[in-house]
Amino acid sequence: MQGFVGQFQFSAAAPSSSQLWPPTEPGEPGVTEVAHEDGKRNFLLTLISRRSIKRAGLRYLRRGVDDFGDVANCVETEQILSDQNWNHIFSHVQLRGSIPLYFQQSPYALRPKPVLLRSEAENTEAFRQHLENIGGRYGSIHAVSLVEKRGNEAIIGEKFQNSFENLRNANKGVGFNWFDFHRECRGMRFENVGLLFDEIGETLDKFEYTEEIQEKGKPRRVKNQSGVLRTNCMDCLDRTNVVQSFCARNSLDKQLMSLGIASMSAEEEMKTSAGFNILWADNGDAISKQYASTAALKGDFTRTRKRNYRGALTDFGLTLSRFFTNAVSDFFTQAAIDFLLGNVTSKVFEEFEGEMITADPAVSMKKVRENAVETSAKIVVEDENEAVLGGWVFLTPSGEGSRRKLPLRDTVILITDQAVYRCRFKFGIEKVSEFERVKLKDVIGIQWGNNPTPPDQRNNAETNQNLRNIHNLNPYSLQHRRKTQRRLPPKVPSPMHRGTRPGKHPLFEERLYEAHGRIPRPRRLGHPLGSCSTLHRRRRRHIFALRGSHDGFQGARRRRG
Repeated sequence: MQGFVGQFQFSAAAPSSSQLWPPTEPGEPGVTEVAHEDGKRNFLLTLISRRSIKRAGLRYLRRGVDDFGDVANCVETEQILSDQNWNHIFSHVQLRGSIPLYFQQSPYALRPKPVLLRSEAENTEAFRQHLENIGGRYGSIHAVSLVEKRGNEAIIGEKFQNSFENLRNANKGVGFNWFDFHRECRGMRFENVGLLFDEIGETLDKFEYTEEIQEKGKPRRVKNQSGVLRTNCMDCLDRTNVVQSFCARNSLDKQLMSLGIASMSAEEEMKTSAGFNILWADNGDAISKQYASTAALKGDFTRTRKRNYRGALTDFGLTLSRFFTNAVSDFFTQAAIDFLLGNVTSKVFEEFEGEMITADPAVSMKKVRENAVETSAKIVVEDENEAVLGGWVFLTPSGEGSRRKLPLRDTVILITDQAVYRCRFKFGIEKVSEFERVKLKDVIGIQWGNNPTPPDQRNNAETNQNLRNIHNLNPYSLQHRRKTQRRLPPKVPSPMHRGTRPGKHPLFEERLYEAHGRIPRPRRLGHPLGSCSTLHRRRRRHIFALRGSHDGFQGARRRRG
């Protein structure tokens, strides 16, 4: 996957007197004396961002964590300070990544609501695995969450905080801060990010940085960075860029102070700050383009440390561009990324051609459904001698007697050697809210086949993805027939106007239902088919066309006139 590499050169006045370098305890061997002459010393500042190939993808199509503890948009950013000959090197590493919980967001909204997935136990295990992965590479961890404490983002933010609180005693060396960036920095006061570093500054000082020098042609490690700052917002882009650039500047100042450069002239400070800000702004834009297809928001502040209404208007335009790209073109790009990384086969393009969307291979719906069937069987089948023959997961209407009434519910159908079970299953808590048991002797038959599909949709219908089953039961044992649907057919706008009754002609009612099924009528004037009067005329033509005569329509018009 892509990343970012950038570099700029700056100069600073070196200390006037010689000093022992690196600073060590008295009597410690291996001390090298380096004389610094009066004058300026040139430095190189290099920035490298390495994007993880694990759970790689685009903004709303890859969120959260997978079963191996890898998170979306995981990027390791290393800032390197060195002299021109690379004889003395300082390195500081930061990490960004999505919140390590199972969740998704819809790409069809500007501010979509996070939808939590999987059970509490599965989220806890994935969260623990993620911390183990980071701890094994970097040591101690301090996580900073920048999501909002109110509104939609608080849903996942509170879950993230609770996960840290539940694991705090079992995971030493793990810290957490929740800094509501939008609330603390409202009114374009992004300099308030300094309040966050007042809280975590002591921890970051303990983490320090890595330092290495060349002695007789061989590198010698002087210091090792003992921990990493892990930063996230919802996208891990815009707010994260601002906070990481603040942290990187603090680290750079400390490294220069260790070289004896406690201050710079006004000209040196201006050039150094400008180069530093541009470097980090370019880094943020590169990461944002790879994940969200546009440059980063709040880029004007990262570049100039100033925020005004022009930057806000630019961010608004970028937000609209992101919305269009995420909803239209990201699906195919995601399929290509998964294929190039070997996560899927070429069949993903066939699925994209038919569905125009791509599934998340890390969120295995097959595994989720199998777990739902297994859990339901353990809960509802009480007799140990009753053998479970099979189970299936369906989407069913919440109301009786309606195929299209929303919201849809998750239902598990179990068949044993003694009975048929219908279970209302809740995936969030992995529990059965209610279930119904029917003995096999009371089941007259089970039908399995395609859903009724409108004539203009039948050529595009896929028989293996548009299925239903109907259980015909003994009326004396159960006073209704239950229909269960796995997937609804596409909604087709009705030619009927909501203010007009369909009529009482039996032929009209029978054929219209056969052609369109129970279809919701348009509920507003701005319907895609046209105005209300247009819909009314189309409906009348359709009625008499089904009767086999169009004369009635002309006669009705004459009588009306």
